[in-house]
Amino acid sequence: MRDTEWGILLPVLSLLVLGTLGVYSATRGVEALRHTLPQHILFICLGLGVMVSVSLIPPKVLYSLACPLYLASLISLIALLALGTPVRGAVRWFSLGSFHVQPSEPAKFSLILALSRFLEDRRTDLRKVRWIIPPVSMAGLFSLLVLLEPDLGTALSIAFLPIPMLWWAGMLPVHLFLLMSPVINGLCVLIWVLTGNALPWGAFVVVLTVVLLLYRPRFFHLILWTALHIGIATTVPSLWERLYDYQRRRIIAFLNPGSDPMGAGYQVLQSKVAIGSGGFWGKGFMKGTQTGLAFVPARHTDFISAVVGEELGLFGISLVLALFGMLIWRSMNLAGSVRSRFLSFCIVGAASLWAFQATVNIGMALGIMPVTGLPLPFLSYGGSSLLTHMALVGLVLNAGLHRYEY
Repeated sequence: MRDTEWGILLPVLSLLVLGTLGVYSATRGVEALRHTLPQHILFICLGLGVMVSVSLIPPKVLYSLACPLYLASLISLIALLALGTPVRGAVRWFSLGSFHVQPSEPAKFSLILALSRFLEDRRTDLRKVRWIIPPVSMAGLFSLLVLLEPDLGTALSIAFLPIPMLWWAGMLPVHLFLLMSPVINGLCVLIWVLTGNALPWGAFVVVLTVVLLLYRPRFFHLILWTALHIGIATTVPSLWERLYDYQRRRIIAFLNPGSDPMGAGYQVLQSKVAIGSGGFWGKGFMKGTQTGLAFVPARHTDFISAVVGEELGLFGISLVLALFGMLIWRSMNLAGSVRSRFLSFCIVGAASLWAFQATVNIGMALGIMPVTGLPLPFLSYGGSSLLTHMALVGLVLNAGLHRYEY
């Protein structure tokens, strides 16, 4: 294989090994989790098969499958809301015996294909609003359906996908800022509601005003943009009241984990204790006390990085970050060298998703990101997530095998 392909494969295989060790350490001796490790190994084997299969599919076939797969994912997300069985107030999985299928995970794969197909058209002019609406709407529809489950972390990762792909397509930074400004506005208003500090929102309004004065959009667009931001500023407080109690507690605990140390802040506080107690080299494999004695909830899924941090220390966390960094760096290098615009956008979408999920997952384990329930790619236990990310690896390898084809 080419060097670039090994530069992508080796980090992925290394992360899979670290994840397997982490899942084993986190679930050993727990009767209720005795099937977790065998299932995780099964998912890895299936994932490797999916990776190889996707890497061998002709790019033209992937291109032709983009729209049907998007529609299939859309139907599955709607069907989940209509037919799914609620579990602890959320509807996220179809149950197939002892296995659970989470439609929002393969939806990421289909969305990347659909966005890549749309953006590869050289007639796309991102200076015009009508060309920006379709990709944002495609991601927004998926994100809204996933948010209704509710699954905030996955919804955010889906909503994030068009941004780096639009940037890769040549969208101007000022346009990207305007595209992201509604989200920034909403976050600033939320901070105002929770803390009573209006300074962040005031600073945002000043920056947005300056950008609009320099950009000088058409009067009609200016009116629409102003109305949109006024609407967001006035509806966020009521939307906050409509959130589920556990979602409000998580956000409050993110801003101040000590406000609810035995409730919403418990996971973050215990995770920080586990990682902090690991020091530089860690306590050693299977010698973690916080994770080994189950003080950290979801330690084999969302908080797998706490296991790595306690048992392998700062060295282990740094190793995971370095492996993700290498994977993303080599993927972006490949995106710049392939001749097919479609495959180039596919790579950017995959690399962006890995970067986003790794940042959020490790950040929430360290207490610098809100707890969103977003798994760590290749390490966390979870079949739907692992198979989806392995399919994306296959997509990147596919681009490497066809880099000279248009």
